[in-house]
Order: sequence, then structure tokens, then C-alpha cells
Amino acid sequence: MDSPAPPTTTNFKGHQSKVQTCGWNVDGTMLASGSMDAVGLIWNFNGSAIKPQVTLRGHTDAIHALQWNPTHPNYLATASTDRSLRVWDSRTQSGAGEKVVTPGENINLSWSPDGNYIAVGNDDDVVTIVDARKLQILHQKKYPYQVNEIGWNTTGDHFFMSAFGSDATNKTSGTVEILKFEEDASLTQQYTVQCHTAACYCIAFDPTGSLFAVGSADANVSLWTLEDAVCVAVVDRHENPIRALSFNHDGTLIASGSEHHYIDVASTKTGARKHCVSTGSLTNSLHFHPKASVLAYSSDSAGYVSLCSGL
Repeated sequence: MDSPAPPTTTNFKGHQSKVQTCGWNVDGTMLASGSMDAVGLIWNFNGSAIKPQVTLRGHTDAIHALQWNPTHPNYLATASTDRSLRVWDSRTQSGAGEKVVTPGENINLSWSPDGNYIAVGNDDDVVTIVDARKLQILHQKKYPYQVNEIGWNTTGDHFFMSAFGSDATNKTSGTVEILKFEEDASLTQQYTVQCHTAACYCIAFDPTGSLFAVGSADANVSLWTLEDAVCVAVVDRHENPIRALSFNHDGTLIASGSEHHYIDVASTKTGARKHCVSTGSLTNSLHFHPKASVLAYSSDSAGYVSLCSGL
């Protein structure tokens, strides 16, 4: 019997500088990308290719993070080192988006599952919670340890932060901090999960609500149950710090990218490799399509967003 065809990758040029972040909207009809050139793009997806639709101009410095509203296909949030968060409507062809001034140079962003809140993290380890409906800051706190990627669990009642140096007994440990998301949008510390021997850089949540994945500077990816934080699998084939993670639409695959020139696609049950996607340079961002076996990613190849299909 013939073996399955290998995955295929197509590159699309849209930016003048390297693309730092990309992500699909909730129904998979559009992809957004943000670049070091301070410009965002919204691309139409036709099932096999993407085409630029809307150019987002308003930020004055690099866009390092973006995420679509998980309850509405047209609203997008972007975070920049220009000390601002902007919210855009993909149906508007012009304008600079709705701006929220934040206290530092932003590197991470997450939208709550109900679409009501946006969290922004900056390089001074300050996390800001914004009311996405009124675009007002509700809560802000500086943490005494390195805060990297942030995000809510699938039910929205807990907030997760990949971190470094947060354990009082081991200042060099890589952890995930789990906080209760309160009714007033404040965050209350509940659990610390010791995950890795070096800084935890990135975190991703299985869309079925069963698992979360953690990527670390120790070059490993760990998979954990959301219910009780038990490690169930490890991906240990990388040789460089993990930079990006994404689960596929049914939670059976986890993609991980590092400073190596490939993306590893593994089984979430065993951690065994299913595919190896050559990228040509380090990975900045990657996201599986919410319904199809298509992976969007950006690397250090200046200006390009790539789609890999057949996974």
C-alpha cells in the first residue's frame, strides 16, 4: 500500500520585515500576521492559500503578539513594543484600530474564551487585564519573577503563566503559575507546577479542554492534564529552546518550533513524531487551523508567512 504523501509547504510574502506572530480567526476564514515592520495583515484563506485582504497600520513599533476574539470572527487584538494594545475590525479597510495604552513594551497577549477580556504581558513582567468591551484597564500587576507566555484555560476560570524563577526554593526552575481569575478580573495565585529545569517560554491549550503543553529553554516540550496537572508525555527531540506551540483542531497533535530549522509535529498521546516540517530558519510563531489539518507559521525569513498542509 502506498505511504501517505508528505506535508507540503507554501510561502506567502506580505511584510517588509520578519513576521513575529500569526494566528487564525475562530472560523478559520482569515489569518492575521504581525511584523517587526509595525504592520499587521489580515489574509483571506480559501482552503489552500492566503491572500492579503486588510493592512493594519497604527502601531509605531514591532507587533509581537496577536489573537482573534474567540467568539467573533472579525475582531483582532494586537500587542506591540510601542506600549499599546490595539483592537481591530477586519471589516474596516482603514483606520488605526482602537488603542489602549499599556505600561511597557508588550510581548504577549491572550483573549479570554468568552471574549470579554484581553490580557497583555510586557517585558517588565507586568500583566494587564483589559475589558475588551469597554477597552478599559481593569487589573494590573508586576510579578517578582519572569513571566513569559500567558493564557486562560478553555473554561476561562483560571489564568496560566509560563514562568522562570518563581519557586522560592529553586530560583532557576521553570514553572507554570496557575491563578484564579476572579469576578473583578483580578488574579489570585493558586498553584505552581514545576515543569522544567529551565525557563518555561510558551504554553498552549488543547481545544478539547484536556491538556496543556509547555515549551522550555531546556529544549523540551511537556504535555500535562488540565484537570490535575499530571505530565503525560514529553517531546525531547529539539536541541534549542522552544519558541512556539500549537495543538491541532482535535487535540491529537502538538506542533513545536525552536531555533532549529524545523517544526516537530507529535502525537499528544505518546510524544512520538508524526511529521517534521523544514522551515529554513528559526520559528517565531505557529498556529494550527481551527478546523483543518493546516499549520500556519512564521520564521526568520523576512516578510513571509507559510502554510503547511497534509498533516
